[in-house]
Amino acid sequence: MLSAGVAAKRWWFRDSSHAVTVDAALEKFRSATTLPSPTSDVLASTSPTVVSPSSTEQSSEPLTLPAVGVYRYATTGFEAIDAFGGARHDYPAETTLTVTVAGCGVDLRWDPLKERSEQWQLCITDRGIEWQATGSNYHQFFGQDENEQMTCDHSAVLVPTVAPPEIQQLDCHMAGHWLPQWWVLERTTRVVEGVDVPVQHVRLQVTDTDKYFELITVEWYLDDHGLPVHVDWSKESLAETKFGDVKFSEHFTLALQSLTPLT
Repeated sequence: MLSAGVAAKRWWFRDSSHAVTVDAALEKFRSATTLPSPTSDVLASTSPTVVSPSSTEQSSEPLTLPAVGVYRYATTGFEAIDAFGGARHDYPAETTLTVTVAGCGVDLRWDPLKERSEQWQLCITDRGIEWQATGSNYHQFFGQDENEQMTCDHSAVLVPTVAPPEIQQLDCHMAGHWLPQWWVLERTTRVVEGVDVPVQHVRLQVTDTDKYFELITVEWYLDDHGLPVHVDWSKESLAETKFGDVKFSEHFTLALQSLTPLT
């Protein structure tokens, strides 16, 4: 019995990660999605307008959301914890973001690993394109799932049609109290497939400095449909768990490889 217990303990503390390939993301999308008709007023064309760096003003055309499909991103980065001697999941060089019709608009789901995903929803309102007050993120280390569901007191405008508040303060719950702040910053451009794409720079920040700290800064560069064109993500946190205090780190960048999704 003792040797069996030792073997079980060794198995329990093994950790591994598995990349979600483009083919796997596309197969999942195709098996779960009924494509809407081309006349849907929720979706954007798969060919957003692009402009030169000297012209970065937002289009006066009616707002539309990202076209459904699977988008490819050049990716660098990792997530890690310090528990049990430490474990690190390196993200693959290419990851995917899947857009599907849901609720009042579209869901966006980033799946770098089978053990890691992030999901949020965008909708169009009279203020512009808004990040909705619900979402989720998923991590798995050592076979232990952490599937956090988020609810906030209100949404945040990301691609505005009217002047947004200087700071958008949200009050959220996601495995505890969470107080994200959003800033809508400058209009600029990012290059995709050799073309300058106009983007809206938006910053998400969480600064919780108590014992169980959470420090997050995310620089989002969104096209006129709310699709991430470039992302710089940095997170450090300390959480109380049944295994003791666990420090979590996550740092990554995403760069959109094509404006046209796979469908």
